[in-house]
Amino acid sequence: MTGIDAELKAIGEYLDSVRQAKHISRAQLARHLGWSEKTLQRIALGDVDMKLSQFLSIMSYLNVTLHDVVSHSSMPLPSAAVMETLCLRAGAQHDDVALAQLQHQLEAYFNQYHLPWAHHYALFCQLMLAELAHDDAKATRIARLLFSQYVDYDRLTTGDFRMVTRVVGYIPYDQLRVLFSRVLSPAGDAGWSNTTAQAEAVLDTFYVSLLDSAVATGKASAVREVTTLIRNRIVLGSNYYFRMYKRICDGIELVLDGHAGEGEHLLEQVLTAAGVFIPARVLDNDAQGLRKLFTELANVH
Repeated sequence: MTGIDAELKAIGEYLDSVRQAKHISRAQLARHLGWSEKTLQRIALGDVDMKLSQFLSIMSYLNVTLHDVVSHSSMPLPSAAVMETLCLRAGAQHDDVALAQLQHQLEAYFNQYHLPWAHHYALFCQLMLAELAHDDAKATRIARLLFSQYVDYDRLTTGDFRMVTRVVGYIPYDQLRVLFSRVLSPAGDAGWSNTTAQAEAVLDTFYVSLLDSAVATGKASAVREVTTLIRNRIVLGSNYYFRMYKRICDGIELVLDGHAGEGEHLLEQVLTAAGVFIPARVLDNDAQGLRKLFTELANVH
């Protein structure tokens, strides 16, 4: 039995174990899917190659995610989602030893399997190591190298977009503009911009970082372009965090129009009101950054 055959058998066995755990008979599943019980039995035993349509149909009926399948897979290569979780966990814990180990592991995966995402996450580990070492020059160099892997894409997957979001703060606005003009359009939407809480959290970070990058250009046209993007973005009613930024953009526009006092007053009003809905640990960090941003607006023309 080849490695692929063994893996298909393992997946079939896992899906069949989920079926049994949910007390769903093979006959019931066969009726729902419009297949024969014999087909399901052969899939469970790994006696037949499962078609993609069959795989997705069984997953949907059993309410199993791809992550569930990968987590129970016998393949030595983990999914990008699993590696992302491990990298972020190590970074959050400031564990440079774990990050270095993950980097070497990912580089080995890339050399063996030639999967682009493995190379990208190896670079991401290097970026976090540079950040932990407070090596700004190295972090910037790695972040821009990582961004270059995506800049020519016309469409970003969910994983791609999350990675881009993590390096936005290091990228000059003009380069970001080339990418977001494509990927924020309906044609570039691969699903990550759907209005779900998880997707919105990623987009929140992207837009806020984009605003910082625009202010850093010193060009009012760039700042106004981003404030327009922020105010036009449709978000969930429960997303008080980004709704705060929509209102703050009004204050930014006031400053750009020569009414700095009014703009700063509006900022403080919004921050005070937001304290009712947004946790203090989140708001305090953003408030500090926003006050600094409003100060930097004096250099924008």
